[in-house]
Amino acid sequence: MNTKCFSLIFLPSNDVKFAFVVSKKVGNAVIRNKIKRRLRAISRELDIKNGTFLYLAKPNIKELKFEILKNDINKCLLQLKQ
Repeated sequence: MNTKCFSLIFLPSNDVKFAFVVSKKVGNAVIRNKIKRRLRAISRELDIKNGTFLYLAKPNIKELKFEILKNDINKCLLQLKQ
C-alpha cells in the first residue's frame, strides 16, 4: 500500500510485529525518532490482524499532523482488509 507520506508492506505471520524505516532523507535524528514514535503510537491503538507491518516513511511525512497521519494509516489498513 502506498500513500503520499509512507508505504506499508504487510507480511502474514502468526503474531503482530511492526517495523519502521525512516531514512536520513526525512531529516535529522530528532525528526526521524519523532516520526517513529508517532507511527508506533498509532500502531499500538489499532485493532489489526496478525502479521508483520513494515512502514517505509517518505520525506514529506514530517510535514503531516498527527491526526492526518492516523487517518492515512487507517485508510491503508482498511484496504488491506479487503
